[in-house]
Amino acid sequence: MANMLAAVDEGATHVQGTWNGHGERVGNLDLAVAIPNLDSEGYKTISSDALASLTSTAHEVARIQRQRMDPRQAFVGKRVARHKGGMHISAVGRTQNEDGNGKNAYEFFDPSRYGNEGAFVASKQGGAAFIAQFTGEARLLRRDQRDRLRSEKPLQGKIMEKIKAIESLGFSIARGPASLELLMLKSMEDAPRPFTVIERPKIYDAVGADADATVKILSRGDEVVSHTVGAGKGTVNAMFLALIKGLQGKFPDVRNVSVVDFDVEKLQGSDQSSASAVQVAIQFFDGDEQWATTSASEDMLEASWNAIVDGLEWKILRMEAKRRVEI
Repeated sequence: MANMLAAVDEGATHVQGTWNGHGERVGNLDLAVAIPNLDSEGYKTISSDALASLTSTAHEVARIQRQRMDPRQAFVGKRVARHKGGMHISAVGRTQNEDGNGKNAYEFFDPSRYGNEGAFVASKQGGAAFIAQFTGEARLLRRDQRDRLRSEKPLQGKIMEKIKAIESLGFSIARGPASLELLMLKSMEDAPRPFTVIERPKIYDAVGADADATVKILSRGDEVVSHTVGAGKGTVNAMFLALIKGLQGKFPDVRNVSVVDFDVEKLQGSDQSSASAVQVAIQFFDGDEQWATTSASEDMLEASWNAIVDGLEWKILRMEAKRRVEI
């Protein structure tokens, strides 16, 4: 990268590289990083519309190549404009444009120029500043709920205590922003759950064979419990399909939901045995939006189930929020 910039400074007009630096050889110039570097130095590279699609293009190329995107990749990585910590988040909010875009005191570039976006990471250090900023990103909240979260100190304290309790176990709520949104709604006691799990999944699984999962749920407004069976490639997939099957009659939008990423990580401080506590993070996609949930337990299947429930509950509430007309 430094050699390329020096060459352009000396008059070079042709730059060659590959998307995300992927190629048959090592040391390829990463075009997804080279273009923003040149742009930030004042060189004309590609159109403003093309610049705005840089992040999505880099991620799509990685998907086609079946390569995992580095979340720390400059300019286009998911984490490059994330902020954590109360004073840090407060300063970001105070120095951004009114629309929430533009450079701020902690960024040397505008993420939105290259199709990326900033984010605020939940943590026990975030405090009221984090909650106030996160409400602007949350996709489920009504206007009056946002106002409550920004103004009611006892409510903010209640939510931060829950976050602190979670993180004291080594569990990072930041890995599942959708789960955090649900936590906030439940703390406000202002969001009737779209469904209730009557009986947790019962599993039948054999090594090398498809798994079956049965679940019992009661959808909001129904009087009859739904008892469904899902068959899938593995236990987690079977639980997911069983819940989809039980919900789709009442909430047909869940049919479009798929799991695009599933990650399990042993919690810090947990013992080294096969019963060590783990955190599960799941990324969902419905063809339009992507969201992430997370849960933790000494039982990997329990953590997975809780994250699945959060994911589909978030989807249903999100569709209801989209249909809601705010005055």
